[in-house]
Amino acid sequence: MLRVRNVTTYYGRIQILKGVSIHVGEGEIVALIGANGAGKTTLINAISGVLRVREGSIRFGERDIQNLPPDRIVKAGLSQVPEGRMVFSPLSVEDNLRLGAYIRYRSRDRSGIEEDLAGVYRLFPLLKERSRQMAGTLSGGEQQMLALGRALMAKPRLLLLDEPSLGLAPLVASEIFRTISRLRDQGVTILLVEQNARAALNMADRGYVMETGSVVIQDRADRLLENREIQRAYLGKGKKEIWDA
Repeated sequence: MLRVRNVTTYYGRIQILKGVSIHVGEGEIVALIGANGAGKTTLINAISGVLRVREGSIRFGERDIQNLPPDRIVKAGLSQVPEGRMVFSPLSVEDNLRLGAYIRYRSRDRSGIEEDLAGVYRLFPLLKERSRQMAGTLSGGEQQMLALGRALMAKPRLLLLDEPSLGLAPLVASEIFRTISRLRDQGVTILLVEQNARAALNMADRGYVMETGSVVIQDRADRLLENREIQRAYLGKGKKEIWDA
């Protein structure tokens, strides 16, 4: 579904990604793990069109999408849930959700939008209860639900999740992880950047480990969980897990 080949990016004159290649198959959850500053968010932003690709290619389905405007990438079927959630604080929960479908309003898909809004409310009943509440007054966990719901309103084939558990209490993070697994069961393909490497690999099919702008290891998620180097560097072996699939 998604194939990234030899992608290089810069911030100004500073090279961030150094020939990164990954792929995501339809129906998979693929995890990107690594230390802060490894380039995980940069890769997500390059895929979603937020950051320009200097070299390499990004192919989604049968189409090259590198350096397309973000709205065209959303229209092609990719949605990003950014790190920090970035909800529109002064707007209501429902207005935030409807903004997620802005591309679809152009095609006059109003009946489909209403159907998917109802689907988001079934997935997150709490959002329905708070539909008229200002998004900025929600808790961190509720805002993460809202950010996920907003991305789903674009009806994506591939969902890009950037640190969905960041700043959340363990019980709330566990619920977010369970929701991500349910989304895959509903047919959504997911590329996941997550600080909790153990939780990410527990629900992923495959994983990539990034260091200083490069992919250094790729394997099945279960094999990465058993890898002693990965355990020592990223999994905090011996610590209590937040969530175990």
